[in-house]
Amino acid sequence: MRVVLDNGTSVELGDTEATPTIGITDYSRRVTDDYGVTTVVERTFSRKMSVKLAVPFDSVSALQQRLASLRASSALWVADEQIAWLSVRGFYKDFDLDHAAPPLSYCTLTVEGLAETATVADTGIDPAVTGASTLLLLQPATITTSNLVSSNVPENDAAEWSAQTTYPRGARVIKATKHRLYESASAGNVGNDPAGVSGKWIDVGPTKRWAMFDQALGTSTTAASSVAVTIDAPAIQAVALLDVTATSVRVQATGYDRTIAAGAGAITFLDLPAGTTRVIVTTTGSSVAIGTLMVGKLVGLGITEASPTAGITDYSRKVVDDFGAVTIVERAWSKRMTAKALIRTDAVDVVANRIATVRAQPSLWIGQTGLDSLIVYGFFKDFAIEVETNVSKLSLTIEGLSKAAPVARAPIVLVPRGPYDATLSYGEGDVVQYGGSSWQYINAEASTGNAPPSLPTTENAFWRVFASSGVDGRDGIDGTDGRDGLNGSDGAPGARGADGRTSYIHYAYANSPDGAVDFDLNQPNGRAYEGSYTDFVAADSADRNAYTWREYKGPPFGMAARGNAVVAGNSVIKNGGTDGWDSDAYSTVGFRNGAVVSFKGTGNQNIMAGLNTDPTTDGGYMSLDYAWYLRDDRFVQIFESGVPAGPPFLENYGDGLFTLDYDGKRVRYLYGDTVLRSVEVASGKTFYFDSSIRTVGGRINQISFTARGADGADGLDGTNGLNGTNGQSIHIAYADNATGTVNFTTGAAAGRAYIGVYTDTNPGADSTDPAAYGWTLIRGADGSNGLPGPGEYVHIAYADNPSGTLNFHLSDPSNRAYIGTYTDQIAPDSTSPADYAWQLVKGADAVLLTLSLETIIVAVDSAGTTKGGALPRTSTLKVMAGSTDVTASSIISLAASDAGISATYNAGAVVVGTANVAGYIDVNAVYAGATFTRRLSIVRQKDAAPPASQTSAAQQISVIVSATTYNETGASKSVILSSGSGGRLVSYFSAEYYLEGGTGTGNQFFTPAGKIQYRAPGGSWNDMGAEVTGSQARVLGGAPEPGTINISHSVTGLSPNAAYEIRVSFRKASGGTGTQAVMNDALVVSQ
Repeated sequence: MRVVLDNGTSVELGDTEATPTIGITDYSRRVTDDYGVTTVVERTFSRKMSVKLAVPFDSVSALQQRLASLRASSALWVADEQIAWLSVRGFYKDFDLDHAAPPLSYCTLTVEGLAETATVADTGIDPAVTGASTLLLLQPATITTSNLVSSNVPENDAAEWSAQTTYPRGARVIKATKHRLYESASAGNVGNDPAGVSGKWIDVGPTKRWAMFDQALGTSTTAASSVAVTIDAPAIQAVALLDVTATSVRVQATGYDRTIAAGAGAITFLDLPAGTTRVIVTTTGSSVAIGTLMVGKLVGLGITEASPTAGITDYSRKVVDDFGAVTIVERAWSKRMTAKALIRTDAVDVVANRIATVRAQPSLWIGQTGLDSLIVYGFFKDFAIEVETNVSKLSLTIEGLSKAAPVARAPIVLVPRGPYDATLSYGEGDVVQYGGSSWQYINAEASTGNAPPSLPTTENAFWRVFASSGVDGRDGIDGTDGRDGLNGSDGAPGARGADGRTSYIHYAYANSPDGAVDFDLNQPNGRAYEGSYTDFVAADSADRNAYTWREYKGPPFGMAARGNAVVAGNSVIKNGGTDGWDSDAYSTVGFRNGAVVSFKGTGNQNIMAGLNTDPTTDGGYMSLDYAWYLRDDRFVQIFESGVPAGPPFLENYGDGLFTLDYDGKRVRYLYGDTVLRSVEVASGKTFYFDSSIRTVGGRINQISFTARGADGADGLDGTNGLNGTNGQSIHIAYADNATGTVNFTTGAAAGRAYIGVYTDTNPGADSTDPAAYGWTLIRGADGSNGLPGPGEYVHIAYADNPSGTLNFHLSDPSNRAYIGTYTDQIAPDSTSPADYAWQLVKGADAVLLTLSLETIIVAVDSAGTTKGGALPRTSTLKVMAGSTDVTASSIISLAASDAGISATYNAGAVVVGTANVAGYIDVNAVYAGATFTRRLSIVRQKDAAPPASQTSAAQQISVIVSATTYNETGASKSVILSSGSGGRLVSYFSAEYYLEGGTGTGNQFFTPAGKIQYRAPGGSWNDMGAEVTGSQARVLGGAPEPGTINISHSVTGLSPNAAYEIRVSFRKASGGTGTQAVMNDALVVSQ
């Protein structure tokens, strides 16, 4: 590390010893009060860096003096020339010197940078170590009037504020330029701008149209059946919606059309095509609410490490007094998340700049797609990056925005407005005279021309009767009844009633939800389902269909069943269907770095069970990583990744327990307590229980699936045992002669030649009398030296073939593949390769086949038809032998899983042209006689069917019209809508266009023609009406004049409530050579 002073002097401080860490100091003001309301003021930021240096032991004092001289100097501190964030201009905050033992000591140095305002432009790279980032950041664009192209939500929350109107306390107005709703805080409020600082108005919040764009939680844009908006923004790579109440959300863009069913949590569209600058977002349902809608740039922050954490921050007030009484005031709350990610070191600057860019802007942080608890809308609290040589680690803490309650509404204030006038605008609380009665306006939105009803109707959507003219009073009420008379005599006895009936409840037990497996009327005995019914017959029915069945005992861990499999307690049973590997059950939880599964079979059935890293792949056995195969011939086999790992064995196996044990290093197969196979497996794997059952009625019993803890450390040595109880103690001494009188000791032998031993009943001190011991020689005299042996020399040479004759060398091993050795008593190395024994030390380069895309997602409409523009898709192929690209010299072949999938290969590109079904393409490469395979998965992503409640839809059309034949816009530019109960559809397209292109310098003319067509999805196109010709667009004398086209068609007699696809198409009706025009507007369809 070095420091560069302002005068250009560079001073070396030492070598970077440990992992340097970078972070940020954010000076933006971001304050969250006790109620969860966050206030943000963007300010500058500075970079910070912490480095540990290795310093020569005798240079520590000089380094201390050097740093002390820089204590008040701004300088450039450089820890790494290649990483910008490890070059910080600023001051050191602190340093510590660790005087370790020579030759090195250490210095820990923390540097704080000067304030900055701008970050480096994003290069757009993905920092993931391998594959794509899983920790993602959506940097939302700020939506203004210029971005919001259209919205079907009116901005009429209240009347527009007027400087001439006097407003009572509680009156509400809007300012359309601010898109805010205000409430009067005082009576007689006139001439005070609500957006000003008069203190006369309360800012209630955004208008309904703009609530979803206010970058806050707790406010919502609402509508009766749908919210449809068109948004322009640069580089829209993702769309996200929060706090949505709806049935479905649809996002449309050029080459993109996707619908997602609305549910709890965030709704994200993270796969928009590159270059998207306009999106149409349509949210439908019986009552629609959207808390937040974001569009913007989606950037990666690396691969999320295991175990990210999530929680909430609660702003509720909880106070316990001295007597234990608890007072609770419920307030807002916010989500929080902590995550770590692995990033490439060459992308450290990119990641740090991406995070610093949104320091004062609420953004969407995605720890893992599909988990709402790890999707947080808010700010980063802190981040740090530990910079390693190749792979660095990001630590990130996110604090979400709180879901604060909206501003409370003040009580309605009644405002007398005199006689009703149809030309005036009335708001909530206004009182008028109409038809001889007084009426109060009750609608939350102001309106004009909506008169009160006529009596006897007392209320409609806008008015409620406040006071009405009186009518004749009613007759008075009758007087109270007199007192009861005396009791009469008893009546005659009544007729005899029918005998009562006794009801009986009956129970039965089984191992399937229909009662068909292991049906029993007596005891459950571990069965998983209980059935019951009630009647007036004492005897239990033996008919399982008489019972209503429910789960009686759940499995001991989370399990999901597929196909015809059912989970019955700790058993899995194939209940129905036909023989085939199509039914399974798998655990919904997995264990990392240690898992144990055990089970028993039933014999004469084909079942597989074991450990799997991807249990949701399918119900067959090909995807099982490690499995026991119990065959119907009562043999056992071991299968790994769908392939036998050896021949059948364990003929006529008994009732023993089959176990697979993963300890983070290996997977062991056990039958009972006997290990029958052990396979080395990488550490860090997360395994799930998984299975597959072929035989109908086949079952896997007594399933146990648990985590396996790591091996414990060795225990401490035990304490010495107590003396024996026979009364005898042994005493030992050492000396250097047979009588013990020379160098006598009861301590350590220390090389003495004789040992003395005696026993007695005294466990105390050893005797100091040599005569008490019996002496024995334990070390004889040293022998004489042997003759000198001959000298031994080891000789080494290197070559490139097993005989040593190719590139033979005695001292240079560089890149040579073989080493030769021999031993003799001669010092010089032999130059004859034949004298050496040769061994291979350098193997051939590894061959790796890679695909740029391993999964291709094909967009499909709700009828299952592939959308236009969804295909073809290309995945780039590469074959590497070590660091050498050998793609061109490899033989490539493709094998599709189904005839409905087709692809071609050419010059490193696999092009998928047809994908009428989901499946895969096995890409095979043959190089140097070996075959390598990668699987390209095909996923068909189908749209949800349009809800019957959706009565209209729109699609933005942008197409260049230049050909004289129809330029069909394709399914990607179409609209899908239900025909409704009336079986009718109405469509409309209107656009203004200018002439473009043309040859020559004279006047130019262009006239288009267009038509609207419809079809049942996947069927043939039908014209909805006759072709329409637009007006002529011209360029006269260099001045352009636009043309217009208006197409309006309808069709009746369609199948009621059926989905139909509608598109608009164009052609050039007339025009000069090279002339063309762009049709750019919305196709609108309604029922």
